[in-house]
Amino acid sequence: MPQGVTTATTPQPTNPAGCSSSSSSNFEITVVNATSTPSKRDIALEVTLSITLPNGVLTDDQGRTGYIASNNQFQFDDPPPTDAMCTAGWSLCSDSTIALGGSADFYKCLSGTFSDLYDDSTNAQCNLTSITVAGSRLSLMTESCGARKTPATACNPFHHRGHLAS
Repeated sequence: MPQGVTTATTPQPTNPAGCSSSSSSNFEITVVNATSTPSKRDIALEVTLSITLPNGVLTDDQGRTGYIASNNQFQFDDPPPTDAMCTAGWSLCSDSTIALGGSADFYKCLSGTFSDLYDDSTNAQCNLTSITVAGSRLSLMTESCGARKTPATACNPFHHRGHLAS
């Protein structure tokens, strides 16, 4: 039996204004650059990950938990490792971004020929990024959450081990 986190670890502060820690429906997420607005075509062409959000815990369609690893990397595993920094505290914001604790800011960092996602900038090759709800839900959410108002150019959210990256 795999060893892993047995109690949810939640960051402080909690959800930003306009963000909810639970969603009654499944949704898909993708990664977007935080400096420009994506077109519907850009979003439609990207690979997405199907997610549920019960009580602040991100879970993918394979039952893996979304978490921040000890190196600040965003990943999905079942179960998350015992040294995971945050396994709960996620929220869905009315501007269609995903937040962790009080922030919807993530960083896409180049790692060889692909990129990984982090909750903190780890080096000069990192760019400010959002994790954003993809598809029709994007147009249904109109209020703002956090400092950023417009998500940007979509990128491929998948890499090995189930963490979101391109």
